[in-house]
Amino acid sequence: MAEQHQNPPPPHPPRRTLGDYGLRNNGEIANLGFQPANPVMFDIKNTIISALKEDQHSGAETQCPNLHLSHFYDVCDYTDPPGVSESNKRLRLFKFSLT
Repeated sequence: MAEQHQNPPPPHPPRRTLGDYGLRNNGEIANLGFQPANPVMFDIKNTIISALKEDQHSGAETQCPNLHLSHFYDVCDYTDPPGVSESNKRLRLFKFSLT
């Protein structure tokens, strides 16, 4: 029986973190974050920023993104600026929850 030679499977692409997708090919940061077209401005108290920074997400494999989002939503409930929708509030605060 003739031995058949099979090509080995292609190697897996290298693992990438969420931060890797924001880098240009030369390693420079391509985008400093998504900003809404008409950013909503409201005062953010230091206690809110401190609470968000207690559990910042870096994208490490040891961190659970679902737990991070749960904590983020809890902290967002601490503030209720008048005339600001929940989604606009979250868009403004989310960058403080990331490293």
